Amino acid sequence: MASVSEIGQHWVDELFHISEEPPDFLKQSSDIIENILAHHGVKGQKWGVRTRVGDTALGGLGLTTPGGRARSAARAKSAGNVIVRDKGKKLKTSGGAGHPAHSDAVRARTSGQIAKKSGLKALSDTQLREFNNRLNLEQQAKRLTFNDASPPKRFALTLLGQTGKQQASETANAVVSKQVKKVLASG
Repeated sequence: MASVSEIGQHWVDELFHISEEPPDFLKQSSDIIENILAHHGVKGQKWGVRTRVGDTALGGLGLTTPGGRARSAARAKSAGNVIVRDKGKKLKTSGGAGHPAHSDAVRARTSGQIAKKSGLKALSDTQLREFNNRLNLEQQAKRLTFNDASPPKRFALTLLGQTGKQQASETANAVVSKQVKKVLASG
């Protein structure tokens, strides 16, 4: 006697004409689907994120156009170089990225860290003078580069600075008035 599952399987086979070997059109379509669904790209890479030439899964065989290869080579060659062009009223500069911190800056920051953790008395006169000079030079350079910024950027930076000062002032006034009211109410 046949079991219920065997009878059910027989009816499913009869209904859908299922046999052990799939029909030819299914074989062909599965080959087509496998070819279409082949994986292209780097596993785990997000959509729209490009990798540098040489960072591909193909062992450094990045597929780029000849123009892209030329731009990449030019970028690599001038990575640390500063390029200055005369554009009428102003000089335009580019490049200069990738330079390490200068030894003077490292020495000044080391002195600053010693002063922060151990106090200014832990520094010699020379170390303190170098640290002070470095901080002054950095502040002057920031002020000068702020003036070189475009007018819209200067406006935005000034507006943000003024808004921050205004908010801090309002907050401080609210806290002080609250404390004064508390003292007057208790006294």
